[in-house]
Amino acid sequence: MDWLEYNFPNLQRVDVNYSMERYEFPPYVRAFIFANWTKISEENGGTYQIPPRYFENTPVILKNTLLFSNRPAPPAKLRVFPRK
Repeated sequence: MDWLEYNFPNLQRVDVNYSMERYEFPPYVRAFIFANWTKISEENGGTYQIPPRYFENTPVILKNTLLFSNRPAPPAKLRVFPRK
């Protein structure tokens, strides 16, 4: 889901009434979440969590940092050297 990868790369849990409304999730993204994610509570119109199967083949180091491995890497920081 490209929109999620670009806008919320670390999203693992989302609620309907607050997060989806506040951040204006497009209808096709909402439909994807409703169809493919696990509903874990009824709070705030329903809270959905990404299923564990998305993490089965993900290295441990990436589980807490990157949700999707095909996201482009951030630009490298420039090193600034002091003038002599």
